[in-house]
Amino acid sequence: MEATTKSGRPLTMRNRDRGAVLVETAFMLPLILLLVFGIIEFSLAFQSSATLADATRVAGRAAAKVGHTEDFETVVANAASATVSNLPKEATPRYLLIYEPNASGLPGDLEDGFPNLGQVVSCGGIGAEKCWVMEWDAASRSFEPVTGTVWPYTEHDVCTPPYGRIGIAVIAEYAPLTGLFDPLLRRTAKAGNWNPMTDIAIFNFDPNVDIECDAE
Repeated sequence: MEATTKSGRPLTMRNRDRGAVLVETAFMLPLILLLVFGIIEFSLAFQSSATLADATRVAGRAAAKVGHTEDFETVVANAASATVSNLPKEATPRYLLIYEPNASGLPGDLEDGFPNLGQVVSCGGIGAEKCWVMEWDAASRSFEPVTGTVWPYTEHDVCTPPYGRIGIAVIAEYAPLTGLFDPLLRRTAKAGNWNPMTDIAIFNFDPNVDIECDAE
């Protein structure tokens, strides 16, 4: 007589069921892991991108309000620093640019975004005459000025409507957990907006009521 279980099923059938489950698990487990890592990877990437965008807009709003004031660049750098501190550990802040935008909304001679980090080490590297470059200092967790061309606050147009424009760019490097999803992340990101991540915002200066515009 063939051995059976308490339910009356032959042991051979039970063994076959177990084998089928193992085979199905072997097929499904990699897909499940890929899905889980994909969710984590994309969540961290989009969190980083959203935080970077928030930092750019916070700094831009601060810049628009404090145009033509002596501590202008410090106020803007502090505003950006406070926000990028919330980036996940996979994203590292690198640079803050404060600049007079060209027709493309970019500093200097740039027209298609920031191709590499080497271009933003100084304003001269991007052909910008009016800009500040701030580099992230991990020790102080703040953006600090880099030697190079600067944009004197006295040259901010806060007198003539629609007033001068100011551009803010915040750049960070992102280190993906696995690297498996880089092609997909590149496709879903805006051009020039992925690794290094870059976010740009353009604002008009607010009128400065403390300035004697007629005298300038």
